[in-house]
Amino acid sequence: MKSDENDACVRLLAVDPSSTITGYAVWHMATKYVEHRGTAKVSGSMSAIERIQAISKSLKGVAMARKITHAVIELPSGKVHARIRETSKGAGLSVYGMAAGYIFKMLVDLLGDENVYFYLDNEWTGNGKCKTYGSKKQRQRLASLLDHDYHSAKDSGMDISDAICLGHYHLAQLKLKRLREQKV
Repeated sequence: MKSDENDACVRLLAVDPSSTITGYAVWHMATKYVEHRGTAKVSGSMSAIERIQAISKSLKGVAMARKITHAVIELPSGKVHARIRETSKGAGLSVYGMAAGYIFKMLVDLLGDENVYFYLDNEWTGNGKCKTYGSKKQRQRLASLLDHDYHSAKDSGMDISDAICLGHYHLAQLKLKRLREQKV
């Protein structure tokens, strides 16, 4: 987002994608608060592509209803998490990648390439020595601090908390960029 944009009208949709439950959070730029959060869920009996299409359609509905102007999405870094590896018999990363790519493309088509941002999963959560946003449990606690209407009991997969934290990370990156530009 450009620093001269009118933040009063800007709404950021933060998306933590999946092919079964996708978490999202709507950040209002003028107030820097989460004004809406939720999940797009689908039936596990659907094929992978049907689930991804249904989730994408649901997110598009949220974007249009909430007058979203910008979006940020987590994309896979290529590392297979142990939980995905164990539960999906190896297909998890490719389906997760397909879901993330499909949702990313829908957002670009809806909002324009210049208004959709992404971070790799290990880029914003941190990896190795630097844990930017810590573990999933730590991100869930942080989401409770960032959004007083967030209820961790209703977010067992921690999809909403990740979307809230991804949006927060993006806003922090924008602020850092603006500060760097002011120094130049």
